[in-house]
Amino acid sequence: MNPKIDILDSGGKVLKSAVAASTDYDGTTLTATYTGTTSTMAAGKVFYAKVYSANSLAAFKTGKYALVL
Repeated sequence: MNPKIDILDSGGKVLKSAVAASTDYDGTTLTATYTGTTSTMAAGKVFYAKVYSANSLAAFKTGKYALVL
């Protein structure tokens, strides 16, 4: 599935991304760390994590994902 994760701000802007190698299809662990400034990481700020397949040929990009924050 070639997993990918994006960390986005509340407006949908990608702040950080990580993608597995094109040969990693099962049991891959990705880490995307975003270290912002005091103003971007203030209490009450909203962030999103988007996890999906980076493989453009994957049918429906379906699979099993786990997310730990």
